[in-house]
This record gives sequence, structure tokens and C-alpha cells, in this order.
Amino acid sequence: METDVLTDTEKNMRAAGVNPDEPGYEDYYGFDERETWYLPDGKQWIEFKKMNEGDRRRYQAKTTKDIRLAKTSGDATIRVDPGEERAILFETTVVGWHVVRKQPDGTFREVPFGPNASSGSEFGKWAITVNPTLLDGLEKAIRKANVWMLNEQTVQAIKDQMTELGELLKEAEKREEGKGASA
Repeated sequence: METDVLTDTEKNMRAAGVNPDEPGYEDYYGFDERETWYLPDGKQWIEFKKMNEGDRRRYQAKTTKDIRLAKTSGDATIRVDPGEERAILFETTVVGWHVVRKQPDGTFREVPFGPNASSGSEFGKWAITVNPTLLDGLEKAIRKANVWMLNEQTVQAIKDQMTELGELLKEAEKREEGKGASA
């Protein structure tokens, strides 16, 4: 039956002057892709968007820093605030969530997200009180989804991350060796 329907569709397309074997057009306007990042309990989540060109421009405008050059000494200074950059990243990309908060009576109530991820929103308030390792995971997911951000990482930044991971690996190995010895 399905073959007959497809055949009829193909016949109708050909009758209308449309080649059913030719691919259609792609719409490149209004890019809006979203992803969901889950908190460790697997029930609560944060939704973020992949940046479109307008978002990227706004993010870069807010995070670009001036270089100051002293004429007499030739010293150059750049003020870099990774915490501010991270907050701007969340403000630009985080668009929703499902997060609950324990109430005094022991029940859990969903926390409204609010209009954006600015410091005055519920997300902004939560972000300054939460364990930073949770936000590390969210930041990595956002950067991975926005591939152009990974392309902007310097070789030194990648080496620093590799060194940090090596140290974390050694700590984890020591911790697991300790567990095996005590078992």
C-alpha cells in the first residue's frame, strides 16, 4: 500500500513539474538549535542554544578586552576575567531549565527560569551558589555545541587543560588504589 502511495506522490510531483529525485532547498534563515544538558540526578536539566551569528557577535563584543600599551616601557596589559566571560556565555546561551528546590516542608518545587540567564534571574542567582564543577560541565557542553569557540582556544590553553587532566588522573588513581588496599 505504501509503495502505491509513494508512486502516486511521485506521479503527482512529476505532473507538477517537480523532479522527486532532486533534493529540496535548505532554509538558512532563523537558525535556532537547542540542546539539553542534564544535572547528575538525570531528572533536572538546563536547555541552551547554539549561538547564531547575532548571538556570537554580542558574546564577542561583551568579552573582547582592550590591550593597553605603555609608551615608555612597551609593556602591554590585558584584563581578563574568566568568571565574567563564563557568566556572559551562560547569559547568551541558556534559555530554559527544569530545576527544583527543596521547600521547608521537605517537598520539592520547580523554580521558574525567568526571562534570561542574567545575574538577576533565578538561573543567575543559582549559578553563583551552585558547585562550580556543575557549571564546568555545562560550560563544556555549550562550548562543544558552539564549535567555533573550540577553534579559538590557544595551544597553551589546551596544554594547561591537559596538565590539569593529568593531575586529576593521578589523584583518581591514588584514590582508587587506596580503596583497593582497604577492601
